[in-house]
Order: sequence, then C-alpha cells, then structure tokens
Amino acid sequence: MASSRNSIFKIASDMCCYLCPGNPISILDGVFVAIKDDNIDCFPYPTKGATTFFDQIHTVEKDAVCVARLRKCGVIFIGKANMHELGLGVTENNPNYGTARHPHSVDRYTGGSSSGPAALVSSGLCSVAIGTYSGGSVRIPSALCGIVGFKTTYGRTDMTGVLCDSGTVEVASPLVSSVEDAILVYSAIAGSRPMEKLTLRPSPLCVPNLLSPENSNILGSVKIGKYTEWFNDVSDHEISSTCDDALKLLCSAFGCEIEEITLPELEEMRTAHVVSIGSESFCDLNLHYKAGRKTEFTLDTRTSLALFGSFTATDYVASQSIS
Repeated sequence: MASSRNSIFKIASDMCCYLCPGNPISILDGVFVAIKDDNIDCFPYPTKGATTFFDQIHTVEKDAVCVARLRKCGVIFIGKANMHELGLGVTENNPNYGTARHPHSVDRYTGGSSSGPAALVSSGLCSVAIGTYSGGSVRIPSALCGIVGFKTTYGRTDMTGVLCDSGTVEVASPLVSSVEDAILVYSAIAGSRPMEKLTLRPSPLCVPNLLSPENSNILGSVKIGKYTEWFNDVSDHEISSTCDDALKLLCSAFGCEIEEITLPELEEMRTAHVVSIGSESFCDLNLHYKAGRKTEFTLDTRTSLALFGSFTATDYVASQSIS
C-alpha cells in the first residue's frame, strides 16, 4: 500500500523544478491537494456538500482561509473529493454521486465522512487532502485506508469560509501519507481567528524541526495510553495483533512507554459528542430543511436530522458541560 502513496518529502523538490523554476515558494510548492466537497470553499469549484442542491444556494466567491493559506504555499488544487452527504455519517454511502471505493480493496468501505480525500491520498493521486472533522470524519477513513489523518485542536485553524464555522467541534484537518507530511500541512493551515485568540487563547504552535538532529529521539519521552478493553474490541484479532506489533516497535525502536488507561465515562462522552455535533449540524441545516429542501436530502441524512431536531437546549448545554 505504501508504494502507491507519494510523500511531500519525496516529490516536492522534483515537482518544483518543473512547475516553478528558481526558488520554490515553499516545500509545498507544486504539491497536488484535494479538498473535501463538504463545506470548505475552494474557488472556483462549487461547494456541494455531496448534496444535489447546496451549490445552488451557496455561491463560492473566495477561498476558505485554510485553502487560501495552502494556495499561498504554491499547492495545486486538483478539485473536490466525494464524501458522505453533509458529513453526517461514516460509511460514505452516497446515492447522489456514488460511493468512493477503497483504493486497495474495492469491496471494503473507505470510511467517512472524508472518504474521497482518503481514497485519493491512499491511491497516490495526490499527496494531501483537506477534510473537516467533528466526529471521526478524518481519522476513520485515514485508518481504514492506511494513511495519516490528523485531527487539529479546535480553535487552532481558522474556519472562516467553512459552512459550520460557528460550532464547537468542527475543525479543518489534513489527510496525508506520513506523519512528517501532517506536520508540514498543519503548520501551513494553522492560525486562529482573532476572536478565538481572545476567547480560547490557544498556546503558540509547537512542532518539531524535522531537519534538526536533536529530534532523532523525540519519541523517547512519549507515553502511549492503551485502553485494552477497546483495543481488543475488534472483529478480527489479526487487527489487534498488528496494532500490538506497532506498539512494540514504538517501544523497542523509539523508546516509547505504554501505559494502561481506562475511560470510565466513555459512553457519557460519546453521547455528549453526538448531541453537540447533532445540535450544531441541525442549527446550520434547519433553514434549508424547513424551506422545502427536505425531500432533496437523502433518507440517511433526513433520519439523522430528525434525530438531531429532537435534542433540546437543555441536552445541548449538558453535553457541552461534559465534552
């Protein structure tokens, strides 16, 4: 699987020689990037959110901030990638535009909702894709497709130009082929909005210098939490066995330390997360839902919105207190 993917480190220099003679704009200069067709504006492409109608009521006039930052780095946008309708699911079953196929096993799911971005990076068609993440939409398809999905911290990336830019869970996040690439892309898109700098006060961005020899043992101080009950809760023990081998390699080769942990309020946190995501999604989409667009949503989306609409303000506040 790894042989079909292209790391930024491996291709950026060569591409810059052809596409930008002289000094490259950045290490990302000339790198192919796809954008999830969710709610991220990327001019001049329409933003459909994998629906049949959203581009008719939403005009893309300029790039979302995260897209603009990448454009300044010299990336080449190859287009929008397919997804689960409006990001409200993790299967990516999409009757509107078809289901993105797993690039290495077409009878398997890519996972979602950032299914198209994960499939593109995993197949080697591009090195980077940008998705949105609120409930697993980046890490799930990345895990299923064998690539790296990095969930950015809320408030670390400017969500201006993204549909759900006023919620408390949605973030823009990179899907890439290596951890090093995740660091590079994250560094390029990171940066809070002024209001978030005042209210959230995020600490300064801190990433390792990839060229410094001092970082050769950077993982030696890392503790990795292992929740065994969940770790072994898989359909095929070959999965947990392979993951165990990965943990052993991290310990033997890099000096990491494994520490057993428990998550006693896991179910409560999962419920709170669903209520938070659902309430904020329903708030964003309810206007279109009530304006006669209900039948234009897929049955899957309608079911989710019907559930989300049953949550009360009390449910939302209680969930925010937990999450």
